Amino acid sequence: MLHSVSAATPGRERLTRRIRLGSSIVLIALLTSGCAGSSEPAPQPPDPAEAGFPVTVEHGLGTTVVPSPPRRIVAIGGNDGDALFALGLTPVAVLGNQSPSGITPWLAGRIDPAKTTVMRPGAGIDLERIAAFQPDLILAGSVPSIAADYDKLSRIAPTVSYVHGVLSDTWQERLRLTAHAVGALPRAEQIITDTERRIAGVPDRIPGLRGRSISIAWANQPGSLAVVGGDNNTTNLLRALDLKVAPGLRDIQSTTLPNAANSLSPEQWSRLDADIALVAANNPGLAESVRTSPLISKLPAVKRGTYQDIDLNVVSALRVPSALNVTWVIDQITPTLTRAAAAG
Repeated sequence: MLHSVSAATPGRERLTRRIRLGSSIVLIALLTSGCAGSSEPAPQPPDPAEAGFPVTVEHGLGTTVVPSPPRRIVAIGGNDGDALFALGLTPVAVLGNQSPSGITPWLAGRIDPAKTTVMRPGAGIDLERIAAFQPDLILAGSVPSIAADYDKLSRIAPTVSYVHGVLSDTWQERLRLTAHAVGALPRAEQIITDTERRIAGVPDRIPGLRGRSISIAWANQPGSLAVVGGDNNTTNLLRALDLKVAPGLRDIQSTTLPNAANSLSPEQWSRLDADIALVAANNPGLAESVRTSPLISKLPAVKRGTYQDIDLNVVSALRVPSALNVTWVIDQITPTLTRAAAAG
């Protein structure tokens, strides 16, 4: 018969006590570890704004990595800030214009001086001033000297230039490029859809407008008119409105920047002949002298009432369309478009 052994040997008792002691130590350690872990905050889900970063932006001057959502953006090009404001973002600094306020009409009411500094145009890029804003993103798509200054700017902060070239990008391309850098592409696409719908609807709202010809000119000094023709962002916008460039200006193409102006001397001003003529000047006296000059005063548009004196802000918006100024400029010229359509 087999008998169970109830009495342990001294050696076995010592081994049993060691095992029990070791098990107790392990259990205490596990319990202690569990308690310590429970006192720490649970991992938080990532901030949705951070989720898409870093982003890599391909542009005309290289590749830029934006590591996190930018909070201190400096826009140093002529209308680089327009895309930011259209997207609902507030830059710490933007380049202004030469007007007394330094702010374009389509940005009026959007800039809070306590949050955004408006920089006055100067002779070149002020690297020290830009660095003083401590930017985490620099937008420089319409800076003429950007190719020469890009490396210096990139040492200050990630810098994004243009898609095709200085002042060559369409307003849609400019908005998408900016939106990519700030993580707002869905918003950009909605803005583009809404704005293109607004543009396309203009001829529908003004019967008789489709196919009308138009000329745009401006005077900075007596005896000369600057004009834009050929194929560029200005004429692309006019075509989107179902308008045609004046016959006398169609063959005028800049040999420098795509939207650069060409000058016409007074004996050539009849080339502005079109159903609609939009002409600006940098002061009222100059505007009057242009309007009453022999060739301009004889234009059919003057007699029809479809010659419109416009200000240089309208010219700026037509020359460099942006996500913000396109709808603004349409509002400015709609009365003249309506008169032209009604003229038959």
